[in-house]
Amino acid sequence: MAFRDKYRTVDVLLVDDIQFIAGKMAVQEEFFHTFDTLFKMNKQIILASDCAPKDIDNLEDRLKSRFVMGLVADIQPPDFELRMAIFKRKALDFNLDLDMKILYFLADNITTNVRQIEGALKKLKAHSLITGEKCDYNMAKEELTDFFANAKSEESIIEKIFAFAEKRYGVKIDEMKSARRNAEIIAARHYAIYLIRKTTKLSQKSIAKLFNKKDHTTVINSISFIERKMQNEPAFEREIENVINELHS
Repeated sequence: MAFRDKYRTVDVLLVDDIQFIAGKMAVQEEFFHTFDTLFKMNKQIILASDCAPKDIDNLEDRLKSRFVMGLVADIQPPDFELRMAIFKRKALDFNLDLDMKILYFLADNITTNVRQIEGALKKLKAHSLITGEKCDYNMAKEELTDFFANAKSEESIIEKIFAFAEKRYGVKIDEMKSARRNAEIIAARHYAIYLIRKTTKLSQKSIAKLFNKKDHTTVINSISFIERKMQNEPAFEREIENVINELHS
């Protein structure tokens, strides 16, 4: 009753990672009635997920149908121009005077995670306050080394994964990213996609884009295929675990 009293009387319901209610039948039942109550009262409902409603497994059809009733928007990572605009806006919010050289440098290097943008500016602001040093290009480059190191580390992991897949299946990277569908290429693609998903922070959409796919159905299928193979083949499961441990190390 406390849940109902709180969430069925709001003007706006905003839920992130709605896919996590999949398979939780009691939660889905409660959310269904909460959704319907708010909808009938013309309240605003906003849901975010890492995949489209139709691709959420173990989610009741009646919820899927309601999730697609409104506007479904596919939000991609910001491009260079949008990152520049975000940096400019956030710099004003933090009262940071950044010249265009610094803004270009930041927008060019922080590309995958919007949260890093705010974190980077907070770090520059803190350093400037503590030391009294003006925020110039050299200071920004030195202070934000760790932000760029993380990005480079993820790129390095992806390169290693492609190398593992190429060696194991005898398939070139370009072939894995192509539309070709012979057995060896499909197997190598499944292998690489699964490892990238398990060892990086890339979303399913981003991984699909990495393999030149229009949507992330290929990613979902690859993960399911590898998980089934691991369940049926203990030796393969151990191999995957060893590769993941090596990549993390």
